Amino acid sequence: MYEVNGVKYDENINTSKTNTEQGWNTQEQQPYMGTQRNKRMQENIAEEVYVKLDEHMQKALSFHEQLADYFCFLGLQGFKRKLECQYMDECANKRKLHHKYINLHQKLIPLRQVQFPQMIPRDWNKYTTDDVNDSVLPKFVKNAMEQYKQWEHETKELYEEQWQKCMNNGMGADAEYISKLIQDVTKELKEINRMCEQLNGTGYDVIAIHNMQDKYHKKYKDKYNDTYTDKWKKETKHNKTNK
Repeated sequence: MYEVNGVKYDENINTSKTNTEQGWNTQEQQPYMGTQRNKRMQENIAEEVYVKLDEHMQKALSFHEQLADYFCFLGLQGFKRKLECQYMDECANKRKLHHKYINLHQKLIPLRQVQFPQMIPRDWNKYTTDDVNDSVLPKFVKNAMEQYKQWEHETKELYEEQWQKCMNNGMGADAEYISKLIQDVTKELKEINRMCEQLNGTGYDVIAIHNMQDKYHKKYKDKYNDTYTDKWKKETKHNKTNK
């Protein structure tokens, strides 16, 4: 207590008020700070997830392009068509990945140095298509199909890991997008498994390998044209008409 001009004042009144106000402000800031921390954590996790997906898709482009060249070099035009179609699908998926990240997180995916897989044996550079004959086809086709199947299996595992990471951290929109990638690669794996079963059933017989080419060539030529070539022509024609 203290006295001024005969009036007594309590020193603790203002102090208590100040302490009360400070305590109230601190309590208000805590939920906000917690929300900001969670947001930053999600942003870091999202960047990590999309970088991994982007790196794998870059490798996938190289892998499927090499595999298309591999089958083309062996004269297996049906298998080549299938891989060309998948290569184009990978290009589209990679663009969708970047678009999705920008839309959901308002940021660009950081660029990373990627080491591409070496699918085609290096010593093949010494040969030409004239050196290819039916005696080498069973071994080379079996080797390629095993690598192809393994690649898609590892891709599915990677996508599932990133999906789970998103789910564990409350990133529902990201998880929903990745679930579609999982559906696509699961469908691709089923087809590859059927191809391998058919080839295994014949012991990778040369005649059986050749007989499969017309079916796959027509199927994926039509798909390629419907999805990419014809679509591009229609869009070009539409744009010219509207000018």
